[in-house]
Amino acid sequence: TIDDQRRIRPLAPHGYLVRHIRLLERGRLEQKNVLTDKSRQMRLTWAGAAYFLWCLMQLEAFTGFLTTRKQDLVDDGGEHSTPKSIFGRIRFMWDRLPEHLRTPVTFTHMKASCEERTSYLFGEAPTEESGRSINVSRALLDEAAKLPYDEETLAAVAPMCPTGMVLQSTHNGPDTAFAR
Repeated sequence: TIDDQRRIRPLAPHGYLVRHIRLLERGRLEQKNVLTDKSRQMRLTWAGAAYFLWCLMQLEAFTGFLTTRKQDLVDDGGEHSTPKSIFGRIRFMWDRLPEHLRTPVTFTHMKASCEERTSYLFGEAPTEESGRSINVSRALLDEAAKLPYDEETLAAVAPMCPTGMVLQSTHNGPDTAFAR
């Protein structure tokens, strides 16, 4: 960034989150997969949740698919979810938006919908059948290297999301679909 004296100064300590969200949007616009091999505690799950909330509220007819390594980490309570889950983080951020920025969103278990935009987010627990439900605009596979049934999930999600998917994870060795 550039300060008032036009000198270049470093991004804020979490400037990588802004870069990550820009990468997610560029991947969507270019219809490409985005893969992020991250270290722990980078808050990229929060960044992915924020990006999918923005897509839900701003893009017409957007459909998003969300999964991670455990069902409770996808959604742990629908309209009563906590920030421990992806849907809980999305609802947490939506609840705290200023009224003038908040597009109406309905939260139920494993689903968020914005009728005004005809946009939806769907979540699924990681199973052998994950990702076989519908075609979507974009998919977020959080902790992709630790997904049970990772090969089956990637094989199912890739054709249902021809515009590309987002895979982000902490490394978990060379023998995972994420590493390959």
